[in-house]
Amino acid sequence: MNWKLFTAASVSVVLSAFPQNIIGCGGSEDPYDYYTSFFSKETTDLNGYRPFYYTSLLTFYSDWENENKEADLPDPVLEEWKKYAGGKVNTADAEQFIYTFNADYIGQLNGHISRKQPATLPADLNKNGMTAYFTSTKDLDALNYLVMAKQAEKYSVASDAWSSPERGDSLELNRYIAGADAQYNKVVNPFLKTKYGFLRCKLAFYNNRFKDCIRWYDEAFAPTDNSAVKEQALAYKAGSLFKSGKAKEAAYTFSQAFVLSAKNKRSHFMGFLWASQNANPELKNSYLALAKNNEEKANLLGMFSLFGSSYRLTDIAQIHQLSPTNPMLEILAIREINKIEEQFLTPRLHSEKGGKAFYFTWEDTKSAFTQSNQALVNTSVFFQKLAVDKNTKNPALYLAGAAYIEFINKNYAKADALAASVSKLNPSQKIKEQVQLIRLLVMANDQPKIDAPREEKLLTELKWLRQKAATETEYRIFYRNFLSEILSQKYQQQGDVAKAALALGVADLFDLSESEEESYGEGYGIDFVREQMTTTQILTLYGYFDNKTPTP
Repeated sequence: MNWKLFTAASVSVVLSAFPQNIIGCGGSEDPYDYYTSFFSKETTDLNGYRPFYYTSLLTFYSDWENENKEADLPDPVLEEWKKYAGGKVNTADAEQFIYTFNADYIGQLNGHISRKQPATLPADLNKNGMTAYFTSTKDLDALNYLVMAKQAEKYSVASDAWSSPERGDSLELNRYIAGADAQYNKVVNPFLKTKYGFLRCKLAFYNNRFKDCIRWYDEAFAPTDNSAVKEQALAYKAGSLFKSGKAKEAAYTFSQAFVLSAKNKRSHFMGFLWASQNANPELKNSYLALAKNNEEKANLLGMFSLFGSSYRLTDIAQIHQLSPTNPMLEILAIREINKIEEQFLTPRLHSEKGGKAFYFTWEDTKSAFTQSNQALVNTSVFFQKLAVDKNTKNPALYLAGAAYIEFINKNYAKADALAASVSKLNPSQKIKEQVQLIRLLVMANDQPKIDAPREEKLLTELKWLRQKAATETEYRIFYRNFLSEILSQKYQQQGDVAKAALALGVADLFDLSESEEESYGEGYGIDFVREQMTTTQILTLYGYFDNKTPTP
């Protein structure tokens, strides 16, 4: 390997051979980076499933993320209002009108249209595209709905993230409920009828009228109804069932709402957790008995499988049998791979020569190895089966997963053969990149020693990986892991301690330069030089820097 790239980046390692007041330790566990991983959670393009990416340290993967990426998903309620307004209103105007303007603003527009009072409107209201629609159509019925919905909003929407909705008096809430019920029975417009049906259902829930909420949902929303508010009304029905002591029925109903929404999957899943004792596997069979068809069974079983850190391969196989195109299969498959990384790959690397300590520990390492090894075999076989099943969506994902699992199980020839076969399955660009990483991992491990010719091949692929790491957070972690957990370890095992130190130094320096956050691996190269290298080895390391014409 041409070590110019490594030596230029590893000055910190050489300097660390001399006494300094540096402590090489990280902070508390990072729920997004606490086990060794090389398989991207982004190899699926499913909308709404980011909260269910695997981490055993949080309820939802997105709990600690600064950016709410679900907020960027299309909002079906806004899309429905835009369509109602003739399709000429942009999303920003629709969002401002429906979600930001208060009841007073909408009331002013109502009065301006019906009575010319006020004579002029506030500037931001006047220039909004929805205002133009209502002014031209004089659709007072829709404005009246919005006024009522916004007046009652304080009882169901908190003023900020740290507050709860107001606890209004029951009589006032009942007046709003009566008004919504009267309008539901009066209006002919099907769009507004579903809106009032939703409003009375929601307000009934917040006034503890759970039987009414359940009854009104069933009355207003037929199975064939595809209105945007149906999913939200269904969630209120599920909540009412839960509050009424019908946990099993509530969990089933939350599962129905879950599949109707990309944007609100997390909130519906939280309701499911309440109603299923945190997806207690002992409840699974009795809850599945409520499902009316195979698709509903698959959805319920999928929700049980989206929680926890235990292996769920049997459940995933059952989901595939019930519903071969179920979208949850992809995210569940990636979760199983991540569990294998956490519970097999990471402790195994730690136990081998050159292994480093992680925050996450295993009390009975041998037991974990034995159980996980069988899980590897079973998972690879099942993924290969899915890859050749004509009913499977995205078969390339499963074959790439099988290749990676074979790599973890040290079946390098099979891993490389499976990875090479992925190209026949029309893989996405993300899966192509995942396959390239798998083949790099195989290349670093499939012969007893990394010699000069192999170093040349590795360098080409490492340049690609470094480029990916410079722009993508996941690949930054993969690059660091490859250097510190794979390459450095391999060099230590073959007795080339100086190159091992260089790999660790590059991992440290790149991680520190590309991330503002602390990493569990920060400073490990410093510790390695201080604590594990002899004087002779340090001199060899220095020689890489001092060599004016480095060779591969």
